[in-house]
Amino acid sequence: MEVGAAPGGKASHAAMRTGPTGRIIAIDRPAGFKSTMEEPIFELTTDNPPRAVELLRDTAGVVTAAMFGRAVHIIVQDETTTHQQVERELTTAGLACTNLERIAPSLEDVFVSLVMREGGAVVG
Repeated sequence: MEVGAAPGGKASHAAMRTGPTGRIIAIDRPAGFKSTMEEPIFELTTDNPPRAVELLRDTAGVVTAAMFGRAVHIIVQDETTTHQQVERELTTAGLACTNLERIAPSLEDVFVSLVMREGGAVVG
């Protein structure tokens, strides 16, 4: 992601690319990117975040799950059904769900969502 700065030092716009030499997939102001996020996003606090990511990536209704600091950000297709599904999957796997709440997306969350809409990241 490239960010352009206004003379006052605040980010005025950003261009999201699929990689260092990849094509531009979106250009907007940071607030504009966040307002276009279509999928609900949750932040999960659990006793084993890496295991939760691994488990949730294969869970129906979960678009993607990724580490975000010590928490897990989960982008889902449907807020109500998936919230219950996530808690059930974690409990079945013996993982504690300390907190699971809907949050506003970060720019990183928006980037992941845009890349997924474009067919995912190129590996290799």
